[in-house]
Amino acid sequence: MNPLVIHTAAARDVFVGFIGLWVAIELISQIPILRQRVGRTFDPTRLVVAISLFGGFVLAVRAVGDRFWMFGGGWPSIGVGLGIASAGAVLRTWAIVTLGRFFTYDVTIQPGHRVVTAGPYRWVRHPSYAGGLVGLLGLGVALGSAAAVLALVLVPLIGVLIRIQYEERTLRRALGADYDAYAAHTPRLIPGIW
Repeated sequence: MNPLVIHTAAARDVFVGFIGLWVAIELISQIPILRQRVGRTFDPTRLVVAISLFGGFVLAVRAVGDRFWMFGGGWPSIGVGLGIASAGAVLRTWAIVTLGRFFTYDVTIQPGHRVVTAGPYRWVRHPSYAGGLVGLLGLGVALGSAAAVLALVLVPLIGVLIRIQYEERTLRRALGADYDAYAAHTPRLIPGIW
């Protein structure tokens, strides 16, 4: 099977265009954060997540280039995959909008910080990470390779799990019993599972 995203200009343009749109949404979501410039502390997990994302993309592109574990690769894979990726991007954006001024790319406690239980936070504690992982799953499906799916989900998942541990420790220290009560009945990433 020929992976269309690698071998067909139109498919590659659609795929890259989707990623460009998602990156633009992420950059736009940073504008309010850049305006506030909250007293930042060093967040080592930001680098861990960035490295795991980069590593996942490198492995996925390599797998597709080598036609490793291909299951599709045509327009149906691209359509289904970008549909899944869109759902993930929407979930992530919804989570960011719901947090409002409390959203930052660094784990930071801000003045007036409180537990947010609205929007997607009713179902999971980390919907922006869940949305990001669903989006990455969709990109792997669009590439039409099971190896790409695994690389784009499992490698970044390592960084996300490290970040979740750090973030929850920070939130528990700052918000105490309120966060503990929320965490006791709200799963981390997957409703009803974990």
